[in-house]
Amino acid sequence: MSNTTECERLHQVARFSQKIGEFIDWLRREKEVKFAQYHQHSDECFDANGDLACGSRNDELFPFRFSTNSLLAEFFGIDLEKVERERRELLEQIRKQQPSS
Repeated sequence: MSNTTECERLHQVARFSQKIGEFIDWLRREKEVKFAQYHQHSDECFDANGDLACGSRNDELFPFRFSTNSLLAEFFGIDLEKVERERRELLEQIRKQQPSS
């Protein structure tokens, strides 16, 4: 069998992660909570001449758009790309073990 350590890590946190995700979705849907973050100027905010180009003010609130799954994976230290690679490798091994018709 292939190495599926990331899939195993994902499985270990799945129940807890699922509950957190449901809570976030409940906040958005039932309580109409909007997530936001403060803008902080970075190098990308300035053009080649050094002029401010982002059109925002420092500490201005902006909607924080995120994928719940990606955020939870980051929180739990799960690499979703690695999980997908492991799943594909596992499926390929299963296919190779099946008798051909």
